[in-house]
Amino acid sequence: MSDEFEKKSGKKGGIIALIIILIIGAIAGAIYYFVIHKKSPDNLFEKAIEDAFQMSADEKNNSASVELELSAQLEGKNAEIKMVNSVLSDIKLKLTTQIDQKQKIANTNLIATYDNDEVINVSSFIQNDSLYVYLKDIYSKYIEIDEDIDFSQVFKEASDLETAEKILKDMKIILLDAVKDKEVTQEKVELNDKNVTKSTIKLNATEILDITEKVLKKINEYSTLEEIEDMLDDIKYEKKYIDEDSIEIEVSIYSKGIKNDIVKAEIIITNNESEEVVVIDINKESDNITTMRVLLNQNSTKVSKAKEIIEITIEKTDKNNGIVTLKIEDVGITLKINLKYKVDYNAKVEKADVSNSILAEDITEEDEQEMQKNIEKNEFLKSIIQSYSLQLPIPEVDYLY
Repeated sequence: MSDEFEKKSGKKGGIIALIIILIIGAIAGAIYYFVIHKKSPDNLFEKAIEDAFQMSADEKNNSASVELELSAQLEGKNAEIKMVNSVLSDIKLKLTTQIDQKQKIANTNLIATYDNDEVINVSSFIQNDSLYVYLKDIYSKYIEIDEDIDFSQVFKEASDLETAEKILKDMKIILLDAVKDKEVTQEKVELNDKNVTKSTIKLNATEILDITEKVLKKINEYSTLEEIEDMLDDIKYEKKYIDEDSIEIEVSIYSKGIKNDIVKAEIIITNNESEEVVVIDINKESDNITTMRVLLNQNSTKVSKAKEIIEITIEKTDKNNGIVTLKIEDVGITLKINLKYKVDYNAKVEKADVSNSILAEDITEEDEQEMQKNIEKNEFLKSIIQSYSLQLPIPEVDYLY
């Protein structure tokens, strides 16, 4: 291998990882959607891609509301871990976001509670091309942020949605073309004491690069970005030197019965150069519960020796409500994060009454004293601010006399 290639490869060593993430994200998204929604297709892989890229009518609505509630626990035998968990487990965060594309209104509210007592309640409002912030129980007025802010990324025009649809349609066609001619191997295997059919396709490094290049070129047709151009240049270079067997991706779908009901999906990413393997294991526990596990073996390409590092469980209570649980294990410590979500695609979003507002630059000393007094009443918030202040580094100053 030439010195030029080694120098170039070192500089752009992250391109392969980025490419893999792009493709795996698309494939995993397709299979993940497919596992959650019970289907009975003739061709599993093509139908999975069709369903994954089908934009629903709800997603095209001009208004929506999303509520998220976050909590966490830390488990471990260490006394310090248990002490941290005694505080962490009593903290909850609730985030509500509302948006109306037509009226150009965006409301966000963040509430933090400790032991069910409200610690902080902060809201932001975008309306009339202005941004306002409200600190409940801390300051009685709305604060207007007098900055030159571009809200175009917040409110998407109809043309932007149409462009997004076109890009998704093109990506779907690219992936369909990529899998329709691939050889699908099938075998009967035993899973949870039941006989199922395992259908598998394989992709090598060159095929991954080809797919990614086609996707990026399509995106570039709609919006020319310098970053996309750079990635395309990197891909062209990598394709000249890459060993097609250096990276392999094996995608398997496990089905049972005449209707091909999906019970499991699996993605195995093998890096033969660094001798490591990543396994993404997706299991449909029931009609409403799906579990995804990520396993890693950094010492060899043996899948059987891969150890679980992440587990994600999604429990849907209905179409727009559910709970996502993330579990991360490392060196005897387990972090569990619970996220409740609620989506309303027909939410009515209203403007806030910001008549009682003040420009941020016009806040007086009297206003600051009001905030300080209210913070003093909130013991938990007060302790957090004091702890943070104590940890701030004291700058060294050279005094000149």
